[in-house]
Amino acid sequence: MGRGGRAKRAKRRTVKAAGRARQSEAQFQDLFGFEREAKIASSNVRNVFTPHQPISEVNLLFGRTDEIRNLVETLNTPGQHVLLYGERGVGKSSLANVASNLVLQMLQSKIYIKRCDQSDTFESILHEPLSEARPELYQSEVSATESSSKHGGLGAGPIDAGRERGREVTRTYPNRVSISPSTAGRALADMDGLLVVDEFDAIREDSDKGRVSELIKQLSDGASPFKIMVVGIAASASELTAAHPSVQRNLRETKLRRMEVGELREIVTVGAEAIGISFK
Repeated sequence: MGRGGRAKRAKRRTVKAAGRARQSEAQFQDLFGFEREAKIASSNVRNVFTPHQPISEVNLLFGRTDEIRNLVETLNTPGQHVLLYGERGVGKSSLANVASNLVLQMLQSKIYIKRCDQSDTFESILHEPLSEARPELYQSEVSATESSSKHGGLGAGPIDAGRERGREVTRTYPNRVSISPSTAGRALADMDGLLVVDEFDAIREDSDKGRVSELIKQLSDGASPFKIMVVGIAASASELTAAHPSVQRNLRETKLRRMEVGELREIVTVGAEAIGISFK
């Protein structure tokens, strides 16, 4: 056999080997679902159908028109706050997100979102808005300048060594300010904003739930523009607010029902049209 024939056979063997390598690589990638994941990513289906996370855009929330209207109306009504409750998985967080965004667009109010867990207390729930309104409430220490007389000053303790009597001295004390509902109410009295307290049912102590309810009453009685939306899993409103009686007239309740079949079908149909597919 001539040199040319051997070269052609060697080339064919190289081409076949390369083909087998590509096939093996494709099979290896398919073993881990890379090809399938690439198709899913390009289809945009996971941006349209989002069952594992709350919805924040109003055009993706179906069948809740009346509930959204009620929430927005309540948040726009002076002295009224929102209690949104229902079973697990009915869309409470999604509804709260959409209503908050609509209020933000209309009123340009600042929105604070606090998702609670078992470690949260009244102070931690209010931390973000109170830190802006009254940052000194969360300081661990406070300093005060005092004038001391020749006879020992104000009697608040010994003067630092080396300082003369009769002069001003600066002392540092632990910050022992207790953040009560009335303290928080005064701090937020003139603040324009909305606090969404999600997963409110996760709070361990009923006393902390009761203090939030008392704060809502304080804000309403003081005609504060600051609003609170309480969101949580409960069978009744009194269960979620620890049966706090004085807050009932200030808290408008919205119990979220499960969606009906027709509303669920609309979600599937509109989503399918958005990604260019159809279901039989």
